[in-house]
Amino acid sequence: MVRQSRFSSAFTFQYSKRPGTPAAEMDGQLPKQVVQERFDRLIAVQEEVSLTENQNLVGRTVEVLVAAGEGRKDTAARRMTGRGRDGRLVHFTSTPASVPATWCTRR
Repeated sequence: MVRQSRFSSAFTFQYSKRPGTPAAEMDGQLPKQVVQERFDRLIAVQEEVSLTENQNLVGRTVEVLVAAGEGRKDTAARRMTGRGRDGRLVHFTSTPASVPATWCTRR
């Protein structure tokens, strides 16, 4: 499913029991080792998909919502940071047209 959906990224986490919740008492809880193995496989596939999708954008022009001060190294690196329409993080060289809180197109 991860390969078919082709999400640019995924915020994933492992389920952890919370005392006092119905889920914590459910039968069929998986051992931590099984959970970790499945999580590691999921992350590996998502990283593969993310890399491929990012490589497909190299050299292309995309719309970016410019962020104000998002990257810690932006000033030192003379770059700006923003988000593409798909939520993907984008770093780009700053220009006079790169105004925070506006959309711009970058290659």
